[in-house]
Amino acid sequence: MHENFIIHLVNVDNDGNSLHKVNTKFKEDLLKIFGGFTQVDAHGCWMGDDGKVYSDSVQRIIISAAPDKLSLQGKLALCTMYAKDAKQKCVYAVIDSEVYFVEPMQVYTGLAYLTEPKPIQLTQ
Repeated sequence: MHENFIIHLVNVDNDGNSLHKVNTKFKEDLLKIFGGFTQVDAHGCWMGDDGKVYSDSVQRIIISAAPDKLSLQGKLALCTMYAKDAKQKCVYAVIDSEVYFVEPMQVYTGLAYLTEPKPIQLTQ
């Protein structure tokens, strides 16, 4: 059985700067993890809290992989890494038919997102 993982990569940041280098690096990481993906050029729109309509050209990255390739937490970590590198407030992703708006995390180190998170032991 294969599970789907879809993430939308924006082509420019909120200031209009190209994200070509960020997107290329992210797609290289995806190739290392999953071995391949399908890219579809698309266009997305959304309405901000101020009522203004925003519009972006995006790359819809579609991955179909065995569930053991990367856990849900690992896929979400990839999304947070991309959101941080692309300086986005959030990234739209679909993981196993569930929609996620993933915000950037503050700190990550290299390819650490490839490993499962370890439970934290609390002591009193």
